[in-house]
Amino acid sequence: MNKSKLNYAVDMGLLLAFSSLALSGLSLWPFRPIFFTRHGWRGVHRLAALFTLGMATVHILLHGRWIAKMTRMVFEGSHITSYGCIPEAPN
Repeated sequence: MNKSKLNYAVDMGLLLAFSSLALSGLSLWPFRPIFFTRHGWRGVHRLAALFTLGMATVHILLHGRWIAKMTRMVFEGSHITSYGCIPEAPN
């Protein structure tokens, strides 16, 4: 699997995990639980939270070099555009 497909799979997993976390969280809110009891939704919510944390960790690990590079550029004062990093022109 190439890196683009891996990133896509991880991002879709993260979207699914966060969506299930939000849905189960709303089901625990003041609404009357549908499909499961309140206790059942708590279990779903905990599993969704663990899956979201796991997928977010994998996502951060996959993009660690980019995160480090951008953080370094922000604190060094380099010019950053939506296309990436453009070094400042020499004086």
